[in-house]
Amino acid sequence: MCYDVSYQLKKLERYARLRGIEEEEIEETLSDLKKKIKDPTPVFFHLSGFQHEPLPVYTNDSPYSLQFYNWGLVPQWANSTEKANKIRTGTLNARCETLFEKASFKNAIRKNRCLIMIDGFFEHYHLKGKTFPFYISHADDSPMMLAGIYEKSVVEGIEQKTVSIVTTKANALMSKIHNNPKLDEPRMPVILHKEFYNLWLFGEVIDEENNEIDCIFEPYPDDLLKAHTVRKLRDGRVPVNNEDATQEFTYPELPLGVQSIPMDNNQGQISLF
Repeated sequence: MCYDVSYQLKKLERYARLRGIEEEEIEETLSDLKKKIKDPTPVFFHLSGFQHEPLPVYTNDSPYSLQFYNWGLVPQWANSTEKANKIRTGTLNARCETLFEKASFKNAIRKNRCLIMIDGFFEHYHLKGKTFPFYISHADDSPMMLAGIYEKSVVEGIEQKTVSIVTTKANALMSKIHNNPKLDEPRMPVILHKEFYNLWLFGEVIDEENNEIDCIFEPYPDDLLKAHTVRKLRDGRVPVNNEDATQEFTYPELPLGVQSIPMDNNQGQISLF
């Protein structure tokens, strides 16, 4: 994931004014957030889910406040630190098809939904035993809002605020990039259209058969996204939060000039689209 905290705060301020919130309340909220964040200007160029880093979220119980929840959902029934740590390594993502089945997610999908604001995300493309990281973002470089679920848990007396990213089947673009042979099928985050923000946060959800949010899980349109290869992200010689993480990088193993175009697995050659 990649996001700019300073930009998010400015966006929150504009959003609050559009919603007609009093200027005094806006200033008070922003001031409080800056104190809690300590440094409101950091840019997170690359976050690893396995480090359980904080992600910026708007929750359904506080939709106008930018908060930070750690990546990897810990359900309320996790009653020990050992159990919580074990669970959250497997809850970075939540498949939309099993949200109502998995014990870790059943409560959150009904009661605790949130928007996760990012600038873009990374996926690895596999070719001949090697991996090539791609950075995926909006075609117009605008921020993305992902569908998320969250929990507020108390584990051994310590409050934990955690979040999972909801995923769906990949669109055509992501199907070409997210081609890990170990996976059953390519996946992608549920990226929300603006008209679905409120529906995701406040739509009625009783159970899998009785809810208003199924339309949200459709794969995001290809033409609204762009992708390009970047430098290796899992190289121990460079820091995880590297300012060059999103910069385009050319690999000699991939044909020159098509670093933004993943391989067409069906044809065995690079496909321009």
